[in-house]
Amino acid sequence: MSWFSRGIVLVCLLLLSWQLYQHGGYFLRHERWGWSLFGILFFASLLYAVICTLLGMGWIALLRGLGDRTLASQLYVIYTKSHIAKFLPGNIFHYAGRFALGRLAGVAHAHTTLASMGELASLGLMAILLMLFTLPRPLVLQHDAFTWAAGLFLGLLLLTTLLILSWCRQGWVVRFFENRLGMQFTVPCGYPILLGGLGAAMGHLLFFIAVGALTLWLANQLGGAAELWPQVLGIYALSWLLGTATPGSPGGVGVREVVLVAALSQMMGEPQALMLALMLRVVTTVGDFGFWAGGLLVERVNTAVPVNTMRSHRDM
Repeated sequence: MSWFSRGIVLVCLLLLSWQLYQHGGYFLRHERWGWSLFGILFFASLLYAVICTLLGMGWIALLRGLGDRTLASQLYVIYTKSHIAKFLPGNIFHYAGRFALGRLAGVAHAHTTLASMGELASLGLMAILLMLFTLPRPLVLQHDAFTWAAGLFLGLLLLTTLLILSWCRQGWVVRFFENRLGMQFTVPCGYPILLGGLGAAMGHLLFFIAVGALTLWLANQLGGAAELWPQVLGIYALSWLLGTATPGSPGGVGVREVVLVAALSQMMGEPQALMLALMLRVVTTVGDFGFWAGGLLVERVNTAVPVNTMRSHRDM
């Protein structure tokens, strides 16, 4: 499987390289090439770094629903530090980083496991939900009733999963993970998990909408059509989903770009779509490092706060 996924990434990178070779003249002649382009990329990267805060808040919401009492600022630092590890080969080291850093901060492995699984499920469901409401579908599925029925089904599926987890403290769900992972789970009864999961899902949906809007803004800088905004939102969600589902693609490199170029070429032309995909890769990469730097700043502020003050806030 690892060789297969690496092969997919290699093919995607070769396709992108060939397209760059074909349209190299367009990039050299483009009127935006220069300091104005660097200004656009820098501003968009800052926005993306801020938008990534929604991902950290979603993860914190899941941990809060599981009963974790670690300071939110500490959890945020853990998320930002581990987030940058997604660029390592394998596309899984950001999850391993959360385990290691979380353990040092006193976060139970069981909580980290459930929160990571919940995050993946929530991001996937929100991406699919956004795609249902924005992307064109085959003729048999174009009726509005299908869209609302599918959206309602996904929403009910999320609610049902959260309710099962919140009601089954000693049930088969918890016992399954305890037996498989060898961890002792302490899942609170009632609705904390439900509220945490809904909060995370809302944050993840806002993340996709915000990054989709940022992608649309970049497209408009290249002469894209503003009336295509619903499709752009769905296309970004699709590219993110496929990039994340490819294990050998660190940060979705190659896969997301190919999806964006293939889907946007008919809307704005292949050279513009290729340039947009490359601009978005620069923005997300620099923005991820900005998100990481913001976490370091929060950590520095935390170290300046007296320990007694931090403990008093934790007990509140």
